[in-house]
Amino acid sequence: MVAAVSVAAGGGVVALLRAEPAQAAVRFCSSITPVSQRPTLRAGDTGWCVQNLQSRLNSRGAALTVDHDFGSKTLAAVKAFQRSAGLQVDGVVGAKTWTALIGGTLEIPAYTTTSGYIQQRGPNRTSRIVLTFDDCPSSYTSFKAMVDAAQAQRVTLVLAPTGDCQAGSRFSAAYARAHGQVVIGHSKTHPNLVTLTDAQVVAQIDPGSAASGYMRPPYGSWNARVSTALGTRGVKVWAWTRDTGDWTGLSQAQVVSYVTSTARANDTILMHMQWKGFSPSALGQIKTGLAGRGLALCQAYVGTTAPTALPAQLPC
Repeated sequence: MVAAVSVAAGGGVVALLRAEPAQAAVRFCSSITPVSQRPTLRAGDTGWCVQNLQSRLNSRGAALTVDHDFGSKTLAAVKAFQRSAGLQVDGVVGAKTWTALIGGTLEIPAYTTTSGYIQQRGPNRTSRIVLTFDDCPSSYTSFKAMVDAAQAQRVTLVLAPTGDCQAGSRFSAAYARAHGQVVIGHSKTHPNLVTLTDAQVVAQIDPGSAASGYMRPPYGSWNARVSTALGTRGVKVWAWTRDTGDWTGLSQAQVVSYVTSTARANDTILMHMQWKGFSPSALGQIKTGLAGRGLALCQAYVGTTAPTALPAQLPC
């Protein structure tokens, strides 16, 4: 199907024709999604990646309504940014414009540390893929079922519960580690760390982060200052390279399809314990689907207890 979209341009109205569904509308972009995973955006596009574009432009001085809609005001802001960055002023947000907006490279956005540790990839330096799950499971029953399934399928998951979750009845770090699963932290109360003072950032170091030496920053939001503050307590950032966007309400089939069709070697995949990817059947389908593409999941602690403090290099 072809849809017509009209936007104001140069004082007039221009009709744009595009095939539907638009590439942008079916993709999810978070603040640290690599350029290689972002769609090329044009006037008329809608979706989460447009929302992220608008937020990025606002951080550069624009004053857009963040509404998922690439309309005339967003088009004007894109052109203004391209002009200021010395790029071709065409209003199309491709790789060069995305890279200028988010920094870093096509594969690794900004905030890679100067020591060479890649915060999006964490301590996995192998070709295997790490599946990670944030927040808190819906119940202890679902948590235990997933941990048992991962052990049976010879997979090591990385679980990143909040401090509130760790203190509750739906999650057990001891049980997860005893069954070969890695536990890191996700802050105590899930704030945006960038908005906190250094002292407040340090105060957000939850038991899982302190014990493992790694924290998953809420919302994928951190910067060099946050990294330094956490580092004073021996904690490193471990973010992700590929975001499933499961929390937007995707079905299990959609999550599985996204992971199995897009994952690359050495990826850290972001999912959440309370959403549809956190199930034994999804895990089995992901493992099988990736194997069909010649890719394998992390198997760091198969048949043994995972350590509390993680090594600098995870033996996936």
